[in-house]
Amino acid sequence: MPVGLALLALGSVKLIFDIVGMHWHVAADTLLILFAAFQVVAIGLLADLVTRATRAHDEKPPASA
Repeated sequence: MPVGLALLALGSVKLIFDIVGMHWHVAADTLLILFAAFQVVAIGLLADLVTRATRAHDEKPPASA
């Protein structure tokens, strides 16, 4: 998730730069960064769902400090 959020932040900053500095001409690399962020976040959420679904019901969560 942190990688996906970092890519999303980078893509958002680049998108704002393209909109303001390039007069609404969005570069292809900006779109690639945003699509990569979407894919990484989606795969992260799917992985979290799989781990929650396959965990034993009687298993205790690890202690948090």
